[in-house]
Amino acid sequence: MGVIKHGDSIGGRPTKFYYVWMEMKQRCKNPKDLSYKNYGGRGITYDSKWENYLEFKKDTYDSYLTFISEHGKATLERIDNNGAYTKKNCKWITKEDQANNTRKLRKVIGIRLSDGLTMEFINQCKFAKDNGFDQYGIAHVLKGDQKSHKGWVFKYVD
Repeated sequence: MGVIKHGDSIGGRPTKFYYVWMEMKQRCKNPKDLSYKNYGGRGITYDSKWENYLEFKKDTYDSYLTFISEHGKATLERIDNNGAYTKKNCKWITKEDQANNTRKLRKVIGIRLSDGLTMEFINQCKFAKDNGFDQYGIAHVLKGDQKSHKGWVFKYVD
């Protein structure tokens, strides 16, 4: 990464807020970004003045600070899922809440290997949090990267 000129760094590393801005731009503009197909590939853009980080910060930083003071962490969400990233169409929410708003929710069944107990769910974040799992562990099983997580297997229900 090049020299950070905007001053938003801690120990020489960009702040989380700066990463939000960078990731938004990548999703919308970089066809090599893994999320591009769901954003830029669908025509999702951002306010042209937000090409400049300081303009993005001017429009969103106060609300970001308010949100993280209450919730700890924040992700940027578009209110209208088909609309652009703009001051009027964005709000801060938790990752858990954002997981509920995704276009790609699919029903999942979890099977405990020790006794065959099954549980069905749609929201991986909420299920993981409520049941002591790691959401990324569940995702790795669903993707086939690992066979089980904490003694459970997970499969999509068609």
